[in-house]
Amino acid sequence: MASSSSTSTTKLGRKHHVFLSFRGEDTRVGFTSHLNAALERKNILTFIDDDLKRGDEISDSLVKAIEGSKLSVIIFSQLYASSKWCLDELVKILESRKLRGQIVIPIFYQVDPSDVRKQSGSFEEAFAELVQSKALGMEEERCYRAALKEAANISGHDSRKFGSESKFVEKIVKEIFNKLCKMFPIHTMNLVGTDKRIREIESLLKMGLEMHDLLQAMACSIVSKESENPRKRSRLVDPEDIYRVLKKRKGTKAVKGICLDMPESMDMQLKSDAFAGMRCLEFLIIKGNRSKVQLPRRGLDYISKQLIYFRWDGYPSRSLPQKFCAENLVEFDFSWQQA
Repeated sequence: MASSSSTSTTKLGRKHHVFLSFRGEDTRVGFTSHLNAALERKNILTFIDDDLKRGDEISDSLVKAIEGSKLSVIIFSQLYASSKWCLDELVKILESRKLRGQIVIPIFYQVDPSDVRKQSGSFEEAFAELVQSKALGMEEERCYRAALKEAANISGHDSRKFGSESKFVEKIVKEIFNKLCKMFPIHTMNLVGTDKRIREIESLLKMGLEMHDLLQAMACSIVSKESENPRKRSRLVDPEDIYRVLKKRKGTKAVKGICLDMPESMDMQLKSDAFAGMRCLEFLIIKGNRSKVQLPRRGLDYISKQLIYFRWDGYPSRSLPQKFCAENLVEFDFSWQQA
């Protein structure tokens, strides 16, 4: 089910991103543990209830955990509907979805979504067991049936469509990661698997964020020798070169990094597709006067999904491209974002 106890992934007083609701008897030591471990590897904080002793009513702390989550994952399994605890979690999760805009992702683990929606098949048996054992009243039964139907109508993932459970877990984690990143579009989020990625960044950022003038001149000299044509260089650091490439939308997949320290004398009005050709861009740094680089009202249409490091002082838009994928991103710094 969902989450936190003395052995939970995240303590109650600590911030978490994802609430996992599951039937422990079905999936605790199998699928749910694999999903939770995969989320942990992405540095996504989960709230997972490992308390094996439960009463009929979910605790206040569990309710607060649901309300405090950005996203809830409901793992529907064969016996999910036989647990009043699970169904109370489900009702509270859907309430948070309505009142707080919480994202909800249903997972249908070895069950047919239609059976969950209609309480038919194996789900009918599990739910009938609950109705009898807990002597549910008509109103309580109606409430649970409505919640199951509502949740099953939300777009989710069906394990039966995947031959490999590891691939199934991977797809779910990727969706969760991308949805969380889009929920924090303008603020730094300690994203994922940092140690390895930071080493990659260090190797890429040869010139550094606060490079000395001499080092910057050396870096400019080195990259300029790669090609006379700036759009064919691996790194762009000269403001005039960057201006020409972005203004004329001439970027190519050869460009791996851009480090622009905006001069006071320069203004740059970019089009929405300024970065469209740079599909291998791994780091993007634009620093300096926040009003010097402007975008259309709709913002950017595209940013490379290969980005590892992304800093833009005074980012002049309220959102990132709709299809932006932050899977490889380690650091995301828009601390000077414009209002």
